Order: sequence, then structure tokens, then C-alpha cells
Amino acid sequence: MTTRRPLHPMPEFVKAALEEAGLMGAYRERPAYQQNDYVGWIGQGVREDTRRKRLAQMLDELRAGDAYMKMAYRPGSTPRREGATGTTPRSQGSRGAPPANVDAYLARVADDGQRSALQDLRRMVREVVPDGVEAISYGMPTFKHKGRPLVGFSAAKEHLSFHTMSPDVKAALGEDLAGFSTTKEAVHFTPDRPLPRALVERAVRARIAENEGR
Repeated sequence: MTTRRPLHPMPEFVKAALEEAGLMGAYRERPAYQQNDYVGWIGQGVREDTRRKRLAQMLDELRAGDAYMKMAYRPGSTPRREGATGTTPRSQGSRGAPPANVDAYLARVADDGQRSALQDLRRMVREVVPDGVEAISYGMPTFKHKGRPLVGFSAAKEHLSFHTMSPDVKAALGEDLAGFSTTKEAVHFTPDRPLPRALVERAVRARIAENEGR
């Protein structure tokens, strides 16, 4: 008798990340069992950083299109561990490989206006936290401060996102968010309507205080 896998509902933060990364279509094209495995695996992480690390892996694999749970994958095929007989390990230099750093991420943003707007946001964050460390984390450019994730940003087809990485900090921005669409932890904006410097500064300082209070 075959045991059915339990069906896992998609957490809201996973849905938001897929939409913000423009990868919902790639996710929907995966077999149903992969969709279910991904959201179950991510949602079952006990620690927030574990859930985000798993989310970043899923986003990277969807971008690449040739991997599933660190197994080589082709549409219509059965996934196999990379390096197993008959498979070819995924090249780190492949078109879908995750960017090596923030400059590489920005170079992939095709729209000049979007790229310029993200560079402006990057400079604003840097002015508030000059000792912040840039990295690609959770599949997007992220600033870390004293070893902890602080804020991040990303580009999607229709908008840009400033990730506060904290629902409390995002909610505390209150009236500063008027006119901007938001998700639980992110603020969406466009090159035509960039984020005010005061909003960015307030969010970054609030995140620093939040991290130091833990």
C-alpha cells in the first residue's frame, strides 16, 4: 500500500519571496511533488535562519533550472545526486548560477532604471551602516552587521524590493509606507517612485537596534 506524502501549505513568506524574485512561474512548472517537498522542507525549519537558508537554496535551484534538493534535474526526468553515474555535475559558471557578489547581481538587472535605483538604495544603506558587510544571502544582496543579516534588496519584473527582514520593523515604519505596496517584511518601489532616504535610514537603524536587543 502506497503512503501519500502529506500536503504542505505554502508559507506566506515563501510566496512573497517567489513573487519578488519573479520565480513563481518556474516554481509552478516543477512537478507537484517537488513543489510540496520544497515548501514542506522550508516551513519545517525550526530556526528562522534555517528557513531562510533553505528558501535561498530553492530560489537558486529554480533560477538554475537544473537542480532539485542538490540533485541534478531535467524536466521530465528523475532527479539524481550530482556526480552519480550518468549525470553531469552542475557547473558553477552556468548561466543560472547564483551571482558571486552584489556587483554581479546588479549586473544581471537588465533594466537600467532598476539597476540605478538599487545602486542608490545600496548607497543609502552604506551611509547609515558604513561597517556593514555586503553578501549574497537568501538569494539576494544583503547587508550584514556584526555577523547578522540586516536588510536586503532585490529586483523583480514589475518592481524593486527593500527587505527589512523583520515584520516588526516594517510595521513600525507606519505612515512612511503610504503609497508603497508591502509584504510582511518588504517594501516595494519603482525607479519612478524611489524610497525616501529618511525611510531607509529609519528602517536600517531600527534593524540594528533590533539585532542588538536579541
